[in-house]
Amino acid sequence: MLKVYANPFSSPSNKVRYAVSALELEHEFHNVNLQTGEQRSAAFVAVNPMSKVPVIQDGEFTLTESDAILRYLATKHNSDLFPKDLEARANVDRWITFASQHVGQAMGRVFFNRVVCKFLGEEPDKKSLAFGLRLLGTDCAHLNKILETRDYIAADAFSLADISTIAALDPAELAQVDLSEFTALTAWRKRIMAMDFYQNVHSHFGSEMGM
Repeated sequence: MLKVYANPFSSPSNKVRYAVSALELEHEFHNVNLQTGEQRSAAFVAVNPMSKVPVIQDGEFTLTESDAILRYLATKHNSDLFPKDLEARANVDRWITFASQHVGQAMGRVFFNRVVCKFLGEEPDKKSLAFGLRLLGTDCAHLNKILETRDYIAADAFSLADISTIAALDPAELAQVDLSEFTALTAWRKRIMAMDFYQNVHSHFGSEMGM
């Protein structure tokens, strides 16, 4: 039985949960409570010495890092979400990386300074926040231009690129990020969030915490 260790307040975790849902994989979901520090417990450190989510255990095989997990699961289950054709796969891979290294990191800066700091009792870093917002604006403008010409991120078919991107953008409302100016991106996001793979995980980011 596939085991998924994750937390719904973590975008990388949700990326994996969405992929598992889209692939319709039977699994056990283990909610690692980051707020209480469960990720540092001896039991979880035995699963991932880096004390981070997400992690999967597929039989005797343990894998960390969300992007690696996405590629592994889609490849193992022979899914078109990660195409077999070399160039098509590389293109999906390019957008997975863009979502993680650009959109996700920019959103992470904003989310940390506008949301997480409050939980930690810390003052936000205004320079980091401004930098994150500037990067996010550039990234979203780029995605918006792409989505003006096609229905999905990487091509004309739903793929891991869409899963990775929707997860990266998930904290927008909690982080008070207004995406309305990016009309094509906003329409794509609404459509993706209405899909079964997303709704089977949750209705929106933060819903498990009553937000």
